[in-house]
Amino acid sequence: MKRWFIVGVPVILAAALGVLGVARETAVYLYSDQVLLQFDPSDEYSVTIVWFNVYETLLRYYPEEDRFEGVLAKSYEVSEDGLVWTFHCVRGLNSIPET
Repeated sequence: MKRWFIVGVPVILAAALGVLGVARETAVYLYSDQVLLQFDPSDEYSVTIVWFNVYETLLRYYPEEDRFEGVLAKSYEVSEDGLVWTFHCVRGLNSIPET
């Protein structure tokens, strides 16, 4: 019964929105390598939020401008085939020591 509810309700809602003629102007895609065990974002993404507050990324992506900006990487180079990325990191970075 739960499986039908989880799958059936979104399908019915999507079909109903199609009948109403709601225009989709923007598509938003989200990638996460975290395995979803529940559909409740307050439970599922709490670990991800902690990681974003503890660790910093090499680059930050700005989708409005379709560009990357260095955060821990002061500059970077991409090979012509796009398979090799070389990052030149900011000096003096420290890591959390392993226990």
